[in-house]
Amino acid sequence: MPSEAEDVGHRFEVDVVTTVAANNATIYLDSGSSLNTGAVPDLTGLTFLIRPHTTLADVFGGGANPPRLTGATFMEDADEVQFYNDAGTLDAYWLYVNSSVYQWRSGNDPTDLSDHSGLAIPPGTGIIVYRQPANGNLGLVHTGDVRTTPFRIPLRAGYNFSGNPAPLDSSPFQRKMTRAHGFKGAGSGDTADQVHFLNADTIWRMFYYRANVSGSVQQWRQYGGPDPIDYMHDPSFFNDDTACLYVIQAPLPGYWIQLP
Repeated sequence: MPSEAEDVGHRFEVDVVTTVAANNATIYLDSGSSLNTGAVPDLTGLTFLIRPHTTLADVFGGGANPPRLTGATFMEDADEVQFYNDAGTLDAYWLYVNSSVYQWRSGNDPTDLSDHSGLAIPPGTGIIVYRQPANGNLGLVHTGDVRTTPFRIPLRAGYNFSGNPAPLDSSPFQRKMTRAHGFKGAGSGDTADQVHFLNADTIWRMFYYRANVSGSVQQWRQYGGPDPIDYMHDPSFFNDDTACLYVIQAPLPGYWIQLP
């Protein structure tokens, strides 16, 4: 019998084509999907939810939905949505609007004229919204269910841009960002795990995990700046609606956050 404690908070892709074709009251999972948060375990007897993916069009409009950002016929005039990829670079999409045609087009490949409105945004994905200065400020609200169970965020070595798993402020300690949960500390930021926040002026605020081998010192401090404050227990360090960039020295595939 599988253990719910070991599997709670994981997310796995449903193989929709196989499930529909089989038509035998069995849900088939795509064990090879890059969106899975771990290896697919034996789920016999466990309870789980099946939810549709949220897409670019769901959040920002596009496709059959009226746009919620400002589009244009040329990329340089349009609002963009950007995601960090596995290589630590940005995948950008811009809002193409021409009469009643609303599409999200690739900002990385000018020859790609296909519509990416159906692009899935997995839970916990960090998003950078670039709004053209001429388009002014804009507030967007996207509603949904607030998770109350643990949330898995497998962190690979290098860059991981993650959204807040719930609209709640939290501290590094509340997010289990300590030596006991696999985070690597050091006396300087160059060799320690880090977390970066991007502000509206496109300036990164960077922090690092300052810790010694014994664990008697464990702090989250500003990286490369004069701020001497330890943010380990600051409940507003992670703002309720702010994504962050984790810069991780070694993979943390089992990392998870306990939500209230």
